[in-house]
Amino acid sequence: MNIKFLIGNGFDMALGLKSSYTDVERAYCRLIPKSKSLMDFSQSLYKSLVREENKKEGIADGQNSEPFDGVNWSNFELGMGKYTAVVSKEYEQVPNVTQENDPLFDTREPGMQEYEECMQDFITFLSNYLKDMEKRISYEAKQTEIRDKFKDAFFNFYDELELSYRQQIETPMQPLGTAVNFKFISFNYTHALEQCLKYAINSNGEIGTKDISGIKRFSADSRPIYLHGDLSTHIMAGLNDKSQIANPIWQENQRFRERFIKDAFNKKLGTLRESQARNEIKSSQLVCIFGMSMGETDRLWWELIGEQFVRPEFQLLIYEYNPHFARDQAYGGTEFDIVDDVKKHFLRISGLAQDADREKINGYMNRIQVVVNSKIFDIKLMPDDPDETAEHQEEKVLVMQ
Repeated sequence: MNIKFLIGNGFDMALGLKSSYTDVERAYCRLIPKSKSLMDFSQSLYKSLVREENKKEGIADGQNSEPFDGVNWSNFELGMGKYTAVVSKEYEQVPNVTQENDPLFDTREPGMQEYEECMQDFITFLSNYLKDMEKRISYEAKQTEIRDKFKDAFFNFYDELELSYRQQIETPMQPLGTAVNFKFISFNYTHALEQCLKYAINSNGEIGTKDISGIKRFSADSRPIYLHGDLSTHIMAGLNDKSQIANPIWQENQRFRERFIKDAFNKKLGTLRESQARNEIKSSQLVCIFGMSMGETDRLWWELIGEQFVRPEFQLLIYEYNPHFARDQAYGGTEFDIVDDVKKHFLRISGLAQDADREKINGYMNRIQVVVNSKIFDIKLMPDDPDETAEHQEEKVLVMQ
């Protein structure tokens, strides 16, 4: 049985890394911009921080017309697309840098150079920020704890489900001779996942055995597919397709698409990691999504997973984080609502809900399982920062002013 885990930033956060979008955004906005375009960009991000802090305090903020909004990385990436209209309007009087008679000349529309300056500055900052943070983790010192936690996660990744749903996941593993193989596709840039996997998996890729209607051998590949790059090379933040570029002229600019549309970036880079990830998903009987908001800027992957439902044996397991939910609360309807909303969101963003009747929808939903606030990867690896609380309170005061 082939099981694929899609891993997002929620994994790094479960290890204690301060890698949320708001953490990075807050740190970036403390920098002194080096140019007018960087100043404008930083101010736009800063306004989104103010709005989020105001929401927490219950302060109405009116209708938002700013490009950057929300607290997830997918919101930032959508904002990247919207920001193309802001920058191009600001610099619309700047002459177009082009030579129509030279087919080898790169065409840059007005404002495009300033836009690239902003995104290069932010992505470079993000890379350095994550590198500095990951340096603080001593994986070797925690290797026993990591090994035990991750072996348990491999053997019991579905145990937080109720019995009937566990049986549904477990049934394909039961036939005699079935081996269980894991592969990880990381949407993160850090090496935290890979560093943890190497302590749980031996050099032959073996994890161990578990009795599921007979002894089953568990194995995994300790090297994830870094879909958007990793901290040792280029990293990618961007859009799903050209429809997410607010400026219609920029939508047709090949140079821009190759830098800021994810599949075009990967093709230009030539790593084949996107085709490898596609093949892994197509060969899976179960896909697990952990630590991801399932946003619009990765829609092509949700659509690809949706296409796998034509195979009757295919199942999907989604680990959903909801800060407002407590598993020990008395009223079960809250969890039912969260689970149903997650399933419906996936059906919409994957395209499965389009033109599907009620019977088909129910069939799809029965093959999607949801765990709310899973603990399978909760293992604090980051050391405590004694100045963190005071620093955050200071930033909050500054934002509210």
